[in-house]
Amino acid sequence: MWLNFHPLRSKALTLLHGYNRQDKFIVCKETSDQAEKFWKLVAERKPAVIVTLDEPGVLCLQDASAWPSELNSATSFGNIAVTLTLDSIERKNYSIETVYNDETIDVHHLTFSSWNDNHTLIDAKELVDLFQLINSIRSEERVRDILLFDRNELTRSGVFCSMWNLVSRYNVEKKVDVFRAVKDVKDTLPNLQINIENYQDCYLCMKEYMASCSIYANFS
Repeated sequence: MWLNFHPLRSKALTLLHGYNRQDKFIVCKETSDQAEKFWKLVAERKPAVIVTLDEPGVLCLQDASAWPSELNSATSFGNIAVTLTLDSIERKNYSIETVYNDETIDVHHLTFSSWNDNHTLIDAKELVDLFQLINSIRSEERVRDILLFDRNELTRSGVFCSMWNLVSRYNVEKKVDVFRAVKDVKDTLPNLQINIENYQDCYLCMKEYMASCSIYANFS
Protein backbone atom coordinates (compact mmCIF):
# COMPACT_ATOMS: atom_id res chain seq x y z
CA MET A 1 0.00 0.00 0.00
CA TRP A 2 1.35 3.42 -0.98
CA LEU A 3 -0.38 6.55 0.28
CA ASN A 4 0.14 10.27 -0.25
CA PHE A 5 0.24 12.03 3.10
CA HIS A 6 0.75 15.74 3.85
CA PRO A 7 0.79 16.16 7.66
CA LEU A 8 1.76 19.83 7.47
CA ARG A 9 -0.14 20.55 4.23
CA SER A 10 3.14 20.92 2.38
CA LYS A 11 3.99 19.61 -1.07
CA ALA A 12 7.45 18.89 0.33
CA LEU A 13 6.14 16.01 2.46
CA THR A 14 5.06 12.52 1.42
CA LEU A 15 4.46 9.28 3.33
CA LEU A 16 5.38 6.00 1.64
CA HIS A 17 4.35 2.60 2.93
CA GLY A 18 7.00 -0.01 2.26
CA TYR A 19 6.68 -3.63 1.18
CA ASN A 20 6.23 -4.59 4.83
CA ARG A 21 3.25 -2.74 6.28
CA GLN A 22 5.22 -1.66 9.36
CA ASP A 23 7.70 0.14 7.11
CA LYS A 24 6.72 3.78 6.69
CA PHE A 25 8.97 6.38 5.06
CA ILE A 26 8.33 10.07 5.66
CA VAL A 27 9.97 11.78 2.69
CA CYS A 28 10.61 15.51 2.79
CA LYS A 29 12.66 17.97 0.79
CA GLU A 30 14.02 21.39 1.66
CA THR A 31 11.91 24.54 1.73
CA SER A 32 12.88 28.07 2.73
CA ASP A 33 11.07 27.84 6.07
CA GLN A 34 11.99 24.23 6.73
CA ALA A 35 13.66 24.15 10.16
CA GLU A 36 10.70 24.72 12.51
CA LYS A 37 8.33 22.70 10.32
CA PHE A 38 10.89 19.91 10.10
CA TRP A 39 11.22 19.49 13.87
CA LYS A 40 7.46 19.85 14.29
CA LEU A 41 7.07 16.96 11.85
CA VAL A 42 9.59 14.90 13.82
CA ALA A 43 7.77 15.63 17.10
CA GLU A 44 4.39 14.67 15.61
CA ARG A 45 5.40 11.55 13.67
CA LYS A 46 8.05 10.31 16.15
CA PRO A 47 10.32 8.51 13.66
CA ALA A 48 12.98 6.17 15.03
CA VAL A 49 15.51 7.35 12.47
CA ILE A 50 16.22 10.45 10.37
CA VAL A 51 18.35 9.73 7.30
CA THR A 52 19.74 12.68 5.36
CA LEU A 53 20.63 11.83 1.77
CA ASP A 54 23.14 14.26 0.36
CA GLU A 55 26.66 14.76 -0.96
CA PRO A 56 29.56 15.11 1.48
CA GLY A 57 29.92 18.60 2.89
CA VAL A 58 26.42 19.80 1.92
CA LEU A 59 24.19 20.97 4.76
CA CYS A 60 20.73 19.51 4.29
CA LEU A 61 18.90 22.38 5.94
CA GLN A 62 19.73 25.89 4.73
CA ASP A 63 20.21 27.30 8.24
CA ALA A 64 23.17 25.71 10.05
CA SER A 65 21.40 26.24 13.37
CA ALA A 66 18.64 23.87 12.25
CA TRP A 67 20.83 20.97 13.39
CA PRO A 68 21.83 21.50 17.06
CA SER A 69 25.59 21.00 17.29
CA GLU A 70 26.42 21.64 20.95
CA LEU A 71 26.24 18.46 23.03
CA ASN A 72 23.56 18.45 25.78
CA SER A 73 22.46 22.00 24.94
CA ALA A 74 18.83 22.55 23.88
CA THR A 75 17.88 24.54 20.77
CA SER A 76 14.30 25.83 20.51
CA PHE A 77 12.17 25.62 17.38
CA GLY A 78 8.85 27.19 18.31
CA ASN A 79 7.37 25.01 21.07
CA ILE A 80 9.90 22.24 20.49
CA ALA A 81 13.29 21.91 22.20
CA VAL A 82 15.91 19.74 20.47
CA THR A 83 19.02 18.53 22.31
CA LEU A 84 22.00 16.75 20.78
CA THR A 85 22.71 13.81 23.13
CA LEU A 86 25.20 11.78 21.05
CA ASP A 87 27.66 12.94 18.38
CA SER A 88 29.68 10.11 16.83
CA ILE A 89 31.04 9.23 13.40
CA GLU A 90 28.31 6.65 12.89
CA ARG A 91 25.30 8.62 14.11
CA LYS A 92 23.88 11.55 16.06
CA ASN A 93 21.10 11.22 18.61
CA TYR A 94 18.61 13.94 19.52
CA SER A 95 16.21 14.28 22.42
CA ILE A 96 13.08 16.19 21.39
CA GLU A 97 10.78 17.76 23.98
CA THR A 98 7.44 19.34 23.13
CA VAL A 99 6.45 22.13 25.49
CA TYR A 100 2.71 21.86 24.92
CA ASN A 101 2.38 18.22 26.11
CA ASP A 102 5.63 17.75 28.06
CA GLU A 103 6.56 14.73 25.93
CA THR A 104 10.14 13.65 25.14
CA ILE A 105 11.24 11.33 22.34
CA ASP A 106 14.67 10.17 21.21
CA VAL A 107 15.59 10.13 17.52
CA HIS A 108 18.68 8.76 15.74
CA HIS A 109 20.18 10.79 12.87
CA LEU A 110 22.20 9.05 10.15
CA THR A 111 23.74 10.48 6.98
CA PHE A 112 24.23 8.60 3.72
CA SER A 113 26.41 10.55 1.29
CA SER A 114 27.80 7.80 -0.98
CA TRP A 115 26.35 9.34 -4.16
CA ASN A 116 27.81 10.39 -7.49
CA ASP A 117 26.77 13.69 -9.09
CA ASN A 118 24.10 11.92 -11.16
CA HIS A 119 22.52 10.42 -7.99
CA THR A 120 23.94 6.94 -8.55
CA LEU A 121 25.61 5.00 -5.76
CA ILE A 122 29.34 5.16 -5.16
CA ASP A 123 29.27 1.91 -3.17
CA ALA A 124 26.16 -0.31 -2.99
CA LYS A 125 27.58 -2.18 0.01
CA GLU A 126 27.50 1.01 2.07
CA LEU A 127 23.76 1.26 1.48
CA VAL A 128 23.21 -2.37 2.48
CA ASP A 129 25.23 -1.72 5.65
CA LEU A 130 23.07 1.33 6.36
CA PHE A 131 19.91 -0.76 5.95
CA GLN A 132 21.18 -3.17 8.57
CA LEU A 133 21.99 -0.35 10.99
CA ILE A 134 18.55 1.22 10.51
CA ASN A 135 16.87 -2.13 11.01
CA SER A 136 18.83 -2.66 14.22
CA ILE A 137 17.80 0.76 15.57
CA ARG A 138 14.15 0.23 14.67
CA SER A 139 14.18 -3.14 16.39
CA GLU A 140 15.32 -1.44 19.60
CA GLU A 141 12.73 1.31 19.15
CA ARG A 142 9.83 -1.10 18.35
CA VAL A 143 9.96 -0.22 14.65
CA ARG A 144 8.67 3.40 14.21
CA ASP A 145 8.92 5.37 10.99
CA ILE A 146 11.98 6.34 8.94
CA LEU A 147 12.24 10.01 7.95
CA LEU A 148 14.22 10.66 4.75
CA PHE A 149 15.48 14.18 4.06
CA ASP A 150 16.48 14.81 0.45
CA ARG A 151 17.46 18.20 -0.97
CA ASN A 152 17.45 16.94 -4.56
CA GLU A 153 13.76 16.83 -5.54
CA LEU A 154 13.36 13.42 -3.85
CA THR A 155 15.53 11.52 -6.38
CA ARG A 156 17.75 9.87 -3.80
CA SER A 157 14.78 9.14 -1.54
CA GLY A 158 13.10 7.29 -4.40
CA VAL A 159 16.22 5.21 -5.02
CA PHE A 160 16.57 4.51 -1.29
CA CYS A 161 12.95 3.34 -0.90
CA SER A 162 13.11 1.21 -4.05
CA MET A 163 16.19 -0.61 -2.78
CA TRP A 164 14.77 -1.05 0.72
CA ASN A 165 11.65 -2.65 -0.72
CA LEU A 166 13.73 -4.88 -3.00
CA VAL A 167 15.49 -6.31 0.05
CA SER A 168 12.23 -6.64 2.01
CA ARG A 169 10.46 -8.44 -0.86
CA TYR A 170 13.42 -10.77 -1.37
CA ASN A 171 13.35 -11.80 2.29
CA VAL A 172 9.71 -12.88 1.96
CA GLU A 173 9.34 -14.07 -1.65
CA LYS A 174 12.96 -14.79 -2.64
CA LYS A 175 12.29 -12.75 -5.78
CA VAL A 176 14.10 -9.74 -7.26
CA ASP A 177 11.88 -7.43 -9.32
CA VAL A 178 13.62 -4.09 -9.76
CA PHE A 179 11.06 -2.64 -12.18
CA ARG A 180 8.19 -3.44 -9.78
CA ALA A 181 10.04 -1.87 -6.84
CA VAL A 182 10.74 1.34 -8.77
CA LYS A 183 7.20 1.47 -10.19
CA ASP A 184 5.69 1.22 -6.70
CA VAL A 185 7.71 4.24 -5.57
CA LYS A 186 6.97 6.22 -8.75
CA ASP A 187 3.23 5.63 -8.24
CA THR A 188 3.52 7.84 -5.15
CA LEU A 189 6.29 10.12 -6.46
CA PRO A 190 5.22 10.59 -10.12
CA ASN A 191 7.89 13.25 -10.72
CA LEU A 192 10.66 10.93 -9.59
CA GLN A 193 13.49 10.89 -12.15
CA ILE A 194 15.10 7.45 -12.33
CA ASN A 195 17.80 6.75 -14.93
CA ILE A 196 19.22 3.48 -16.24
CA GLU A 197 22.18 3.79 -13.85
CA ASN A 198 19.75 3.86 -10.90
CA TYR A 199 18.22 0.58 -12.08
CA GLN A 200 21.71 -0.87 -12.31
CA ASP A 201 22.39 0.31 -8.77
CA CYS A 202 19.31 -1.60 -7.60
CA TYR A 203 20.75 -4.80 -9.06
CA LEU A 204 24.14 -4.09 -7.48
CA CYS A 205 22.47 -3.47 -4.13
CA MET A 206 20.69 -6.81 -4.32
CA LYS A 207 23.88 -8.54 -5.40
CA GLU A 208 25.66 -7.18 -2.33
CA TYR A 209 22.75 -8.11 -0.08
CA MET A 210 22.43 -11.68 -1.35
CA ALA A 211 26.20 -12.16 -1.07
CA SER A 212 25.93 -11.10 2.57
CA CYS A 213 22.77 -12.93 3.57
CA SER A 214 24.54 -14.81 6.34
CA ILE A 215 25.49 -11.45 7.89
CA TYR A 216 22.16 -9.74 7.32
CA ALA A 217 19.92 -12.71 8.07
CA ASN A 218 17.94 -10.70 10.64
CA PHE A 219 16.87 -7.96 8.22
CA SER A 220 13.11 -8.02 7.82
